[in-house]
Amino acid sequence: MQKGFLKTMSIIFFALLAGQLLFIVVALFTVNSIAPQNQDNDTFNILVPVIVGSGMFISNVLFKQLLGKIDNNLSFEKKIEAYRSALIIKYVLLEVPSIFSTTVFLMSGNLMFLAFSAVTILAFLVNIPNRNKIAQELNLSNAEADML
Repeated sequence: MQKGFLKTMSIIFFALLAGQLLFIVVALFTVNSIAPQNQDNDTFNILVPVIVGSGMFISNVLFKQLLGKIDNNLSFEKKIEAYRSALIIKYVLLEVPSIFSTTVFLMSGNLMFLAFSAVTILAFLVNIPNRNKIAQELNLSNAEADML
């Protein structure tokens, strides 16, 4: 039996969230000393929204595909192992665009890129792990949901 699954996933979630937020704080304090003034951001003006949008879209599509591959006849342990893998992949696909956007902000000093990080973090926050959501997505019985 997987004791502490929800606690473990929450720790992973909040660690990834803290990393993103800490990087933004560091970027805000160091951007003026690093970012050149009046830099041309045309490439990043296109690239950042594409990466952020793609990350959000792909994370949802891939997560749903991976969930669809989880057989209801599997043992509880196998189900949550597969779910953990799918959820971590989803988190990474949301975190990478946030880190990229913050990096571009750090390089350019343009706050618009930081706004893209904020949007990505909001999408990340929507995916906070909780017992009801996991039970619903995995079609768990009440007894299995209580084991989370």
